[in-house]
Amino acid sequence: MNPIKIVRLLLFTILLSSCASSSKLKKTSFEINPGMSKSEVINIMGIPSNRQFKTDDNGVFYEALQWDLGWHSGLTSDFSNKDMLVVYFKKNIVTDLDNYVAYYGKIMMVKWEERPDFIFEKRNR
Repeated sequence: MNPIKIVRLLLFTILLSSCASSSKLKKTSFEINPGMSKSEVINIMGIPSNRQFKTDDNGVFYEALQWDLGWHSGLTSDFSNKDMLVVYFKKNIVTDLDNYVAYYGKIMMVKWEERPDFIFEKRNR
């Protein structure tokens, strides 16, 4: 067999398998529900691509785990944009999740002050 055909077949196989695994991960993300523990989510999704955390003024621990779900399949996709899933935890329990497109693979920094359940600053009146 021609070496060029072998390389093309190998590249096609790798591309096809990566699409299948990212599609499986996207479907798996629908199993995540509010109230689940962090360990349950990691058992479902696997090791996250990114982890960020913060403790508020009252000592409450907040965490955000992000997973790379694979290449974004939009009309303008040039295989540099990725679909990402973010799962938010308060005291190691799922509060909510969100999806976004990581343009050029740039992972989003969590803006804790915009989270609805995060107490950024507590003032006494």
